[in-house]
Amino acid sequence: MREKLSSLVALSLGGLGLTVTTIGAGVLILGLSGKVITRLADALKPHELTIEKMVAYGGNAGIIGLCTISVAAISQAVSDKLAEAKVEEMIAELETRHHCNGCIYYSANNYLPCAVHPELPQDCSDFT
Repeated sequence: MREKLSSLVALSLGGLGLTVTTIGAGVLILGLSGKVITRLADALKPHELTIEKMVAYGGNAGIIGLCTISVAAISQAVSDKLAEAKVEEMIAELETRHHCNGCIYYSANNYLPCAVHPELPQDCSDFT
C-alpha cells in the first residue's frame, strides 16, 4: 500500500511540476513579449504621426483598389452584355437575309448583297 501511495504521490508531484513549468514558461514568454512591445512602442513614439499617415494612406489605397476592382467587374459584365446583344443583332440580321441565299444575284457581301435589289426585299420578283 505504501508503494502505491508513494508512486501516486510521485506521479502527482511530477504532473504538478510539469503544469507549473508550462505556466511559468507561458508567463515568461508573455513578459518578454510585453517588454519587446513596450520598447518597440518607445522607439516608434517619435514616428507616431508618420505611422498614422501610413495607416490613413494605406486604408484609402485599399478602398480605391476595391472600388477599382468593382468597376472593372461591372465594366466586364456590361461589355459581355453588349457583346451578347451585338451577336444577337447579327444573328437577327442574318436571319432576315437568309431568304436570298439561293438566289443567283445574292453575294453575301455586306456592302452590296444583291446587285439587283441591295435592300433585299422579302417579296423579290427577281429571285432565281
